Amino acid sequence: GGAPGCTAGYATSKHGLIGMCESLEGELVKKKLHTKIQLSVLCAGLVASNLWNVQRAEEQRLDKRHSIANRETQKLLMEYSGTSVSDTIDTFLEGIQRGLFICDSVPGQARESFGRRADYINEGVLPSDHR
Repeated sequence: GGAPGCTAGYATSKHGLIGMCESLEGELVKKKLHTKIQLSVLCAGLVASNLWNVQRAEEQRLDKRHSIANRETQKLLMEYSGTSVSDTIDTFLEGIQRGLFICDSVPGQARESFGRRADYINEGVLPSDHR
């Protein structure tokens, strides 16, 4: 999810990663490797990292479009509102230790996010109904 107009590519990559890991988990079970290899996906929320520092990539763009991460407001939001990298890692490792498939950096955030998506199917609501 996310705000319209700025996160479609990012959301697509996250959903693609989850789908790929679901498929991989099935392959591990089929090959009887699921007891030897644990698969967990980190669904990180806003993390206070330097991910926004995309200057090198931006300099290589031929056109005038720039990443949303290159906007000052996005930098500040990530820096000051995000979960620290160390807390994100700790939460992920705790999820792995508990054997979770989906781990989130903000406890309960993935459940809420996926719950909204279930509402689209179960309740016939639209994403805009949750905004």
